[in-house]
Formats: sequence, structure tokens, C-alpha cells
Amino acid sequence: QQRKDQGLQSLELTVGPPYDRLVVFHSTPLASLNRETGFYQPIPLLDSDHEGSIIQQALSRVVMGKIDVEVRVATLDQFTEFFKQSEAHILHITCSGSLDRLTMENGYGTVQTLSHDEMKQLLLLMKGELRVVVVSSRHANAIGQELIAAGVPHVVCCEWDHKFRDPIAINFVHNFYRALAEKKTLKRAYQIARLTASASPRGRVIRRVLERFQLLPVLADNDPFHNIPVFFTQLVPPMETTFRSPALAVPPLPSNFLGREIEMFTTLESLRGDEIIRIVGPQGS
Repeated sequence: QQRKDQGLQSLELTVGPPYDRLVVFHSTPLASLNRETGFYQPIPLLDSDHEGSIIQQALSRVVMGKIDVEVRVATLDQFTEFFKQSEAHILHITCSGSLDRLTMENGYGTVQTLSHDEMKQLLLLMKGELRVVVVSSRHANAIGQELIAAGVPHVVCCEWDHKFRDPIAINFVHNFYRALAEKKTLKRAYQIARLTASASPRGRVIRRVLERFQLLPVLADNDPFHNIPVFFTQLVPPMETTFRSPALAVPPLPSNFLGREIEMFTTLESLRGDEIIRIVGPQGS
């Protein structure tokens, strides 16, 4: 409350365009431990860096004001800190996901999970201030249902195909945030993005693609519940700490890169304890 009061005072003293914030968390762990076998199994990567760039590009075209896009790695600590600080009222999560849990990462390539009950406890910290969550995941619809059950009022689900870079999902995300930047309501932005992403080159709607996108809770078409503005509706508290992801030390993966998750994971694990790692293999590999 004190941070909000300070923000309100600064808003009264400063005449300028409206300001808002979107926090984007991306979780791209490389491997998860199979407790039955004791071995790590690979997790196919999502191109979350590309998605983050698409969101920033879409929201840079906001009609009036400024929307700051904070892109962060979804470690459990950083995710928890977001709720403690109540940093924004709209949240975007990109993760591989599972049918019953939200998947985070530990920052070194392995999975951390957040149960339904743990998510509920985090939401209590924000006291109803988190209004909209957008989920990009291979299990987006299942995760979205869990978020609704935990108390999030509006959840947009974008289900990825089993690809490193899913052009249909990227299309949906881009058009959804571009519509929000143009002051469309949540429901209208969702409808525009869904129809655009599911249209074939000939303009026909592909129904099996439509099923990959959901606005939860699902309501009748004439229900006004989702007809809400998303940005510039309430004061955003100033940030006390920044969790901006550091610049990449290596080039991003090419779009046709497949496999090697376990090899990358073991290399990262080795770098935590060894100063030099030697990687050898046949020429061309």
C-alpha cells in the first residue's frame, strides 16, 4: 500500500502519458529427473526468446502511453517475488508445463514445479490484484483450468504444438497483444487473435486449430464478464528490484535445432563445478 501511495503521489506530480507493465516469465528447462529410473529425460525446447521479442514488438505500438515488458526466467524464487511485490496485474507465462502442475526451472536446466495449492497461496499475496494470466504451453488448457480454480479471474490459453518454434502460437500471441495495444477489450483481442491464427491461406477457419486457444472461464457469447480493458486500468506500483534476464552469452538456437537437451544439461551441470569443459565428437556433429 505504501508503494502504491508513493506511486500515486509521483503520478500526481508528473504530467505524462499513462504507464503500465507486463511481466513475461519463460521456463525452458532442459531435463527432468525420472524418479523411477534415476535418469534424466529430455524436455523439448520452446523458443521462448522469440516469443518474448514478439510481445515486446506488439506492445511497442500502443496507441497512448507506454507498456513496459519485463522478460524473466521463471525460477521459483523470481516467480514468488513477483507475487510478493504485486508488480503487475497481467502476467504472461511460457513453459513446457504438465497436466497438473505449472513448471518452473532452477536456472541450471532442471525442472521446478508449482502445485495447485502453492499457486493458490501465491495468489493470496496479491489480494485479487492479478486480473489476467496468459499461458503459452504444450499443456496450456490444463494449466489454465488450474489457474482458474486457484482464483485467477481471466486466463488466456495458447497451446503450443510439439515444435521448437510454433508459428501458429506465435501468430496468436502477436495479434493478441497488438489488439490490446490498440485498446481492444480482453474478449475482443482474444477473438481477433484466435481467428487470425486459425485461418488457412485461403481464409477458411481450421477448427482443430481453434481448439488450441481458450478464454477461461468459458462463458456464453453474450456474457459481458470478459469485456474488460486490460492495460491502463489501475496504478502500477514502482519496482523495487529488477529481474531482467542477462544478455545471452551464446547465439540463440536455430529454428531447426532438435535434441541435445541432455547434453546441454550435463554441460551446464558440469560448469557449476568445473572451470573447463571439453566437448568432443565426430566432425560435423
